Amino acid sequence: MVKIDPSGDPELKAVFEGIKGKIVNSEEEYRRFVQKNPLPEGYVWCRSPFTGKGKWKVTHKKAPDISTTDTGLEQDLRSLLQTWGLWNHFEQDVRILGRQLDFADRQNKVVLEPGAVYWHTPDGCEGEALAAIGEHPEEVYSPPTESDIQKQRTLEEAGWQVLWITENAVSNDAEAIKDWLEETAVL
Repeated sequence: MVKIDPSGDPELKAVFEGIKGKIVNSEEEYRRFVQKNPLPEGYVWCRSPFTGKGKWKVTHKKAPDISTTDTGLEQDLRSLLQTWGLWNHFEQDVRILGRQLDFADRQNKVVLEPGAVYWHTPDGCEGEALAAIGEHPEEVYSPPTESDIQKQRTLEEAGWQVLWITENAVSNDAEAIKDWLEETAVL
């Protein structure tokens, strides 16, 4: 990724000047920092090893392009959202708080993360689905990936609700998804 010169963007310069040389000492401190210091659209925070174990220097860069896979599972979920009259609430393949999200409703702070077991369990591990849907990756996937656990933590700390959805839920238990959306006041 290419580093950005903030001098050409007054909004970015104002944010960046306030944190120049910021050092964070833990994953949690970095997450809090990112939440409290939003960047303009198109930029993301990043960190690089600095000095000593567990210390990182915070910087920024252009946001990487979102990979849009639009899997059959995502197409099926989008179709359900359209059928329920909810598609206008959601954006697909977006980045929020530095995390790539499959479906996000910014107004209601709701995220839908559909995925096959093999995408949400670590490489080299034969994972399994524990449930069709759940509000935490460890409720749905065994074992969950560390990146999914971190995504969940980052979003929850910022007040977002996340529904992790397996292939089975979309094809055989769509009502459970709809019920959850009704409980979160999206419907």
